[in-house]
Amino acid sequence: MKQWVAHFHDELERRFAGESVQLVGYSMGGRLGLNAALVNPKRFKRTLLLSTSPFMTEALGSLQERQAWEAEWLKRFESDDWESLEKAWQDQAVFRHSQPQPDRRRDPPMREMLSLSLRQWSVTQHSFSADAVMALPATVDWAFGALDQKYCEVAKILRNLPVQGQIKSFENAGHRIPWETPGEVAQWVIMGGL
Repeated sequence: MKQWVAHFHDELERRFAGESVQLVGYSMGGRLGLNAALVNPKRFKRTLLLSTSPFMTEALGSLQERQAWEAEWLKRFESDDWESLEKAWQDQAVFRHSQPQPDRRRDPPMREMLSLSLRQWSVTQHSFSADAVMALPATVDWAFGALDQKYCEVAKILRNLPVQGQIKSFENAGHRIPWETPGEVAQWVIMGGL
Protein backbone atom coordinates (compact mmCIF):
# COMPACT_ATOMS: atom_id res chain seq x y z
CA MET A 1 0.00 0.00 0.00
CA LYS A 2 2.79 2.42 0.88
CA GLN A 3 4.47 1.67 -2.44
CA TRP A 4 1.24 2.36 -4.34
CA VAL A 5 0.72 5.67 -2.51
CA ALA A 6 4.33 6.75 -3.14
CA HIS A 7 3.99 5.90 -6.84
CA PHE A 8 0.66 7.75 -7.04
CA HIS A 9 2.12 10.91 -5.49
CA ASP A 10 5.17 10.67 -7.77
CA GLU A 11 2.85 10.42 -10.77
CA LEU A 12 0.85 13.45 -9.59
CA GLU A 13 4.07 15.43 -9.23
CA ARG A 14 5.23 14.36 -12.68
CA ARG A 15 1.94 15.35 -14.30
CA PHE A 16 0.95 18.40 -12.27
CA ALA A 17 4.21 19.73 -10.79
CA GLY A 18 2.92 20.64 -7.34
CA GLU A 19 -0.46 21.91 -8.53
CA SER A 20 -3.32 20.97 -6.22
CA VAL A 21 -5.72 18.53 -7.87
CA GLN A 22 -9.15 17.05 -7.26
CA LEU A 23 -9.25 13.35 -6.43
CA VAL A 24 -12.34 11.22 -7.09
CA GLY A 25 -12.42 7.56 -6.05
CA TYR A 26 -15.13 4.91 -6.17
CA SER A 27 -15.32 1.91 -3.81
CA MET A 28 -11.88 0.26 -3.76
CA GLY A 29 -10.52 3.26 -5.68
CA GLY A 30 -11.91 5.46 -2.92
CA ARG A 31 -9.92 3.55 -0.32
CA LEU A 32 -6.78 3.92 -2.44
CA GLY A 33 -7.50 7.64 -2.78
CA LEU A 34 -8.06 7.87 0.96
CA ASN A 35 -4.59 6.40 1.52
CA ALA A 36 -3.14 9.09 -0.75
CA ALA A 37 -5.12 11.84 0.99
CA LEU A 38 -3.99 10.71 4.45
CA VAL A 39 -0.34 10.89 3.41
CA ASN A 40 -0.63 14.40 1.96
CA PRO A 41 -4.11 15.96 2.28
CA LYS A 42 -2.92 19.38 1.07
CA ARG A 43 -2.04 17.85 -2.32
CA PHE A 44 -5.77 17.66 -3.08
CA LYS A 45 -8.03 20.68 -3.31
CA ARG A 46 -10.90 18.22 -2.91
CA THR A 47 -11.19 14.49 -2.34
CA LEU A 48 -14.52 12.92 -3.28
CA LEU A 49 -15.09 9.35 -2.12
CA LEU A 50 -18.05 7.44 -3.57
CA SER A 51 -19.31 4.19 -1.99
CA THR A 52 -16.13 4.01 0.07
CA SER A 53 -15.77 2.34 3.45
CA PRO A 54 -12.66 3.56 5.27
CA PHE A 55 -12.47 0.58 7.59
CA MET A 56 -14.10 -2.70 8.49
CA THR A 57 -17.49 -2.12 10.05
CA GLU A 58 -20.30 -4.36 11.26
CA ALA A 59 -22.06 -3.54 7.99
CA LEU A 60 -19.26 -5.36 6.15
CA GLY A 61 -19.19 -8.26 8.59
CA SER A 62 -16.43 -9.50 10.86
CA LEU A 63 -12.81 -9.70 9.73
CA GLN A 64 -13.09 -13.50 9.57
CA GLU A 65 -16.26 -13.31 7.45
CA ARG A 66 -14.62 -10.83 5.11
CA GLN A 67 -11.49 -12.97 4.78
CA ALA A 68 -13.64 -16.03 3.98
CA TRP A 69 -15.58 -13.97 1.41
CA GLU A 70 -12.30 -12.87 -0.19
CA ALA A 71 -10.92 -16.43 -0.29
CA GLU A 72 -14.08 -17.61 -2.06
CA TRP A 73 -13.92 -14.80 -4.62
CA LEU A 74 -10.23 -15.35 -5.27
CA LYS A 75 -11.06 -18.93 -6.24
CA ARG A 76 -13.99 -17.81 -8.38
CA PHE A 77 -11.92 -15.17 -10.18
CA GLU A 78 -9.50 -17.92 -11.19
CA SER A 79 -11.91 -20.73 -12.06
CA ASP A 80 -15.54 -19.72 -12.76
CA ASP A 81 -16.61 -19.23 -16.34
CA TRP A 82 -17.17 -15.53 -17.09
CA GLU A 83 -20.97 -15.62 -17.25
CA SER A 84 -21.29 -17.45 -13.92
CA LEU A 85 -18.71 -15.17 -12.34
CA GLU A 86 -20.41 -11.96 -13.45
CA LYS A 87 -23.87 -13.21 -12.47
CA ALA A 88 -22.66 -14.27 -9.01
CA TRP A 89 -20.90 -10.92 -8.53
CA GLN A 90 -24.03 -8.99 -9.51
CA ASP A 91 -26.23 -11.18 -7.25
CA GLN A 92 -24.46 -9.96 -4.10
CA ALA A 93 -26.65 -7.98 -1.69
CA VAL A 94 -24.55 -4.82 -2.08
CA PHE A 95 -25.58 -4.65 -5.78
CA ARG A 96 -29.24 -5.52 -5.21
CA HIS A 97 -30.40 -2.07 -6.33
CA SER A 98 -27.69 -1.58 -8.95
CA GLN A 99 -27.70 -2.33 -12.64
CA PRO A 100 -24.96 -4.66 -13.92
CA GLN A 101 -21.95 -2.86 -15.28
CA PRO A 102 -21.29 -2.95 -19.02
CA ASP A 103 -19.41 -5.93 -20.41
CA ARG A 104 -15.88 -6.22 -19.13
CA ARG A 105 -12.81 -7.54 -20.77
CA ARG A 106 -12.83 -11.34 -20.52
CA ASP A 107 -9.30 -12.71 -20.74
CA PRO A 108 -6.69 -14.32 -18.47
CA PRO A 109 -4.92 -11.03 -17.65
CA MET A 110 -8.25 -9.63 -16.38
CA ARG A 111 -8.65 -12.61 -14.04
CA GLU A 112 -5.16 -11.95 -12.73
CA MET A 113 -5.95 -8.24 -12.24
CA LEU A 114 -9.15 -9.05 -10.33
CA SER A 115 -7.30 -11.44 -8.01
CA LEU A 116 -4.36 -9.09 -7.50
CA SER A 117 -6.66 -6.15 -6.74
CA LEU A 118 -8.56 -8.13 -4.13
CA ARG A 119 -5.37 -9.44 -2.52
CA GLN A 120 -3.62 -6.08 -2.35
CA TRP A 121 -6.36 -3.49 -1.99
CA SER A 122 -9.23 -5.14 -0.13
CA VAL A 123 -10.72 -3.27 2.82
CA THR A 124 -8.85 -5.75 5.05
CA GLN A 125 -5.54 -4.33 3.75
CA HIS A 126 -6.30 -0.73 4.73
CA SER A 127 -5.52 0.37 8.25
CA PHE A 128 -7.37 3.65 8.75
CA SER A 129 -8.09 4.56 12.33
CA ALA A 130 -11.18 6.51 13.30
CA ASP A 131 -8.90 9.30 14.55
CA ALA A 132 -7.16 9.55 11.16
CA VAL A 133 -10.50 9.68 9.33
CA MET A 134 -11.83 12.34 11.71
CA ALA A 135 -8.65 14.39 11.21
CA LEU A 136 -9.17 14.60 7.44
CA PRO A 137 -9.89 18.16 6.32
CA ALA A 138 -13.34 19.41 5.35
CA THR A 139 -12.25 19.10 1.71
CA VAL A 140 -12.72 15.31 1.92
CA ASP A 141 -16.33 14.53 1.01
CA TRP A 142 -18.20 11.23 0.98
CA ALA A 143 -21.14 10.00 -1.12
CA PHE A 144 -23.36 6.95 -0.85
CA GLY A 145 -26.35 5.60 -2.73
CA ALA A 146 -29.52 5.75 -0.64
CA LEU A 147 -30.51 2.30 -1.93
CA ASP A 148 -27.21 0.75 -0.82
CA GLN A 149 -28.22 -0.46 2.65
CA LYS A 150 -24.79 -1.83 3.55
CA TYR A 151 -23.00 1.43 2.79
CA CYS A 152 -25.75 3.58 4.30
CA GLU A 153 -24.54 2.04 7.56
CA VAL A 154 -21.02 3.25 6.72
CA ALA A 155 -22.45 6.77 6.18
CA LYS A 156 -24.03 6.64 9.65
CA ILE A 157 -20.70 5.65 11.20
CA LEU A 158 -18.96 8.56 9.44
CA ARG A 159 -21.64 11.00 10.65
CA ASN A 160 -21.28 9.73 14.21
CA LEU A 161 -17.47 10.03 14.29
CA PRO A 162 -17.96 12.82 12.98
CA VAL A 163 -15.98 13.54 9.81
CA GLN A 164 -15.37 17.16 8.81
CA GLY A 165 -16.35 16.80 5.15
CA GLN A 166 -19.83 16.53 3.68
CA ILE A 167 -21.70 13.25 3.42
CA LYS A 168 -23.97 13.17 0.37
CA SER A 169 -26.75 10.71 -0.36
CA PHE A 170 -27.75 10.03 -3.96
CA GLU A 171 -31.43 9.13 -3.65
CA ASN A 172 -31.88 6.99 -6.77
CA ALA A 173 -28.64 5.05 -6.58
CA GLY A 174 -27.35 1.86 -5.06
CA HIS A 175 -23.65 1.04 -4.73
CA ARG A 176 -22.69 1.93 -8.32
CA ILE A 177 -23.36 5.65 -8.01
CA PRO A 178 -21.24 6.81 -10.98
CA TRP A 179 -23.15 4.57 -13.41
CA GLU A 180 -26.61 4.99 -11.88
CA THR A 181 -26.69 8.77 -11.48
CA PRO A 182 -23.90 10.03 -13.77
CA GLY A 183 -25.39 13.51 -14.23
CA GLU A 184 -25.80 14.06 -10.50
CA VAL A 185 -22.31 12.76 -9.80
CA ALA A 186 -20.83 15.04 -12.47
CA GLN A 187 -22.65 18.01 -10.95
CA TRP A 188 -21.42 17.05 -7.47
CA VAL A 189 -17.85 16.85 -8.74
CA ILE A 190 -18.07 20.14 -10.65
CA MET A 191 -19.98 22.07 -7.98
CA GLY A 192 -17.65 21.22 -5.15
CA GLY A 193 -19.65 18.60 -3.33
CA LEU A 194 -22.76 20.73 -2.84
